[in-house]
Amino acid sequence: MTFFRETDIDRLIARAGGVDVTIGAVTAKGIVDVADESVLQGQAADFLGQVVSIRVRTGVFPGLVEGAAVVADGVNYRVMQSQQIDDGALTMIHAART
Repeated sequence: MTFFRETDIDRLIARAGGVDVTIGAVTAKGIVDVADESVLQGQAADFLGQVVSIRVRTGVFPGLVEGAAVVADGVNYRVMQSQQIDDGALTMIHAART
């Protein structure tokens, strides 16, 4: 059980610079983070790639499944995987550009 109510979480996301995130017919605020990270490591070199993470309130998107189309801040992505984080109030969506 989370300490915050749903409205508290929505307000926190909006104040943190949340952008519009759409999955199916539902649009809500989320926080998008795009970072260059080592996605494959070998003995001689690393392979760098962009890792896209989108944090949203847990339960806001009933259509959140692997492979679902996501539009975040006007950019098209595809859900690679998702998982609840911390106390379960937020879900982290790992996505790839389409």
